[in-house]
Amino acid sequence: MDVTRITRAFEPSDLDGVGLCFAATDSASVNEQVCELCRSRGIPVNRADHEGGAGSTFTVPAVARAGVLAVAISAGKSPAIAARLRDAIEQQVLPGWVAFAEVVAGVRRDILNQSGIAPAARQAILRTLASADAQAAYARGGRPLLQKLLWERHPELGNQ
Repeated sequence: MDVTRITRAFEPSDLDGVGLCFAATDSASVNEQVCELCRSRGIPVNRADHEGGAGSTFTVPAVARAGVLAVAISAGKSPAIAARLRDAIEQQVLPGWVAFAEVVAGVRRDILNQSGIAPAARQAILRTLASADAQAAYARGGRPLLQKLLWERHPELGNQ
């Protein structure tokens, strides 16, 4: 993917061949012109200078990432609130979820690789794996207790 940053006055031909546009100049009237042209050409556009993305056809969420987790946050008309919430989630919520999510990803992969489990049973197993009970079992005893919970609730796993 090519990214071009234009550092001169905007020209409509700048949009030729563009697949995605960020209107982020220091001029509200230029940003509006870019948005109007993008919308008329069917080019997705995000306008950086309007709260809530007025004039945009897509939004860019604040994203909290930790390990295998990514949480996207949008706060309507306040990117600053979204950023604060993202920071709080990164610091207060995600650390407790990362290890569990990583173990669940491995167990899920093992379950999906097992043959002989009917699709409906597999869905039920995966729902249990993502449940609060599974998270509590993991917190009490790690992967062994999580697997024990799964085997107790889904005996078909023991036959694989």
